[in-house]
Amino acid sequence: MHDLLRPAPAGDVAARQPLLLQLRPRLRQWAEFALNARFAARLDASDLAQVTLLEVHEKLNQFVGSSEGEFSDWLRKM
Repeated sequence: MHDLLRPAPAGDVAARQPLLLQLRPRLRQWAEFALNARFAARLDASDLAQVTLLEVHEKLNQFVGSSEGEFSDWLRKM
């Protein structure tokens, strides 16, 4: 993932898709953890991950860091 963090936010389409594909499992895992029983009945973790991926795609050019840690922090805010 580290090798995609510079070109993808800069607009490199060839780097953006692999980055988003790598993020999907992590986002789904975070969504499963974040959804408690009250929300799980109305919202699926996969749906939440998909919506978050769309938001990341739209705002990826706003990421200004360079490390995976910085990217993870930025991603969690989504």
